[in-house]
Amino acid sequence: MDRLAKFGIQVQVDCIFCGKAKETFDHLYFDCHSTKKLWERILKWLEHTRLIGDWYHKLIWISSMAKKKECKAEMITAAFTMVVYCIWRERNSMRFNNGGYNIDEVCKEIAMHIHIQGRRKSNGGQD
Repeated sequence: MDRLAKFGIQVQVDCIFCGKAKETFDHLYFDCHSTKKLWERILKWLEHTRLIGDWYHKLIWISSMAKKKECKAEMITAAFTMVVYCIWRERNSMRFNNGGYNIDEVCKEIAMHIHIQGRRKSNGGQD
C-alpha cells in the first residue's frame, strides 16, 4: 500500500477484513481479528498450538518446519502456505470484486487441500 502511494496511486488504506486498522502486511496476516481467527482455526485443526506472531518470526518458524520430513510438519507447512494464499486471494476478491469472506469455506478449502496432498503422498505421488 505504501509503495503505491509513493507513485501517487490512491488506494484504500483500511483493512478490507475489519475496517478498523491500516492494512499493513503484519495487520493483514497476523493482527486482524478475521485473519487471526483463520490461523487459529487451522492450527487448532492441526492440533498445533502456536501464538500468531509477526511475519519475520513466522518465516523462521515455518522454514524450520519445512526442513523436517515428518508428516505433521509437512501438513503444517502446506497449511501455512494455503492460509497465506487464501488470505491474499480473499483480500483481492473483496477489494476488487466486491466478494465476501466466509471463514468456514476457506477452512474447508484448506482442509481439503491438505487431505488431497496427504493422499497423493501416501500413494507415492500418484492419484
